[in-house]
Amino acid sequence: MRDIGRRLAAEGYAVLVPNPFLAWLDQQPQVNTRAKIGVQGYCMGGPLTFRTAALSERVGVVASFHGGFLVTPAPDSPHLLAPKLKAEMLIAVAANDDERDPQAKVKLKEAFDAAQVKNTIEVYGAQHGWCVKDMASGI
Repeated sequence: MRDIGRRLAAEGYAVLVPNPFLAWLDQQPQVNTRAKIGVQGYCMGGPLTFRTAALSERVGVVASFHGGFLVTPAPDSPHLLAPKLKAEMLIAVAANDDERDPQAKVKLKEAFDAAQVKNTIEVYGAQHGWCVKDMASGI
């Protein structure tokens, strides 16, 4: 995660792992409290990005890379948070995750569209874990 953060920071982005403690974030001197923030998550961090964005309109963009369990039958499934989201959503789905549950992206799209949440959902020809260089891809 540090390497990914450094790469993004080198491109000029401020980088923070999803942090539901937005008040702490706003106390940092380098943070413009009037600006929107973006959150990203990998695998199990994907649902955390949804939950973080649902907590605050400050979140302007969400990126979930090979996010796990974004659509479940549970009453607290992340996709059911769509009506609370004000952020633009980028959902990057791993090919093997899509093979396991091809309807998940459809349900996500339906939930986002019904809530009028701007979204991009794409299936990448890579295996689960592709973003993290020290993770065994294909889990």
